[in-house]
Amino acid sequence: MIGIILKNRLQRTTGGRSLTVRQIARSSDNCPVWSKWTRARIPRIKGVTPIGNLEVLVRFENGAEKTYDCLPLLSRPEFHLLKVPAFFRAVRVDTGGYGISWNDDVDLSEYELWTNGKPVADETLKRTP
Repeated sequence: MIGIILKNRLQRTTGGRSLTVRQIARSSDNCPVWSKWTRARIPRIKGVTPIGNLEVLVRFENGAEKTYDCLPLLSRPEFHLLKVPAFFRAVRVDTGGYGISWNDDVDLSEYELWTNGKPVADETLKRTP
C-alpha cells in the first residue's frame, strides 16, 4: 500500500471505477475545476432591485434579467429576516458580482440566481441600469 502511495498511484473507488490521483484531480467534482467551469458559463451580477412580494430583479453582465422569488427561503431559519420589508429592500450586489446579500449572514450566489431565477417576460419589470 505504501509503495502505491509513494508512486502516486493511490486509487479511489468511485461507483465501481478505480481512479488514479491524477484522474481525481481532473474530475468535475474537484472544486477548482468546477469553479473555473462556472465562471466561464454563469455571468456575474451587475445589479439587483427588490420588487413585488419578496422577489428581486437581478441584472447580469451579459444583459439577461431574471426574477428570483425569495418566499421559499423563509422556511429556513437563516432567511427569516427577509420578512422585514426594510431589511429585504436593503439588498445589494456583492463585490465582484458573485452574489447578492442583505448582510454577512444572508446572501445568495450568482449560481443560485442564474439557475433558479425566471427570465423576465414583462417589459414593465425591466429597468435600465
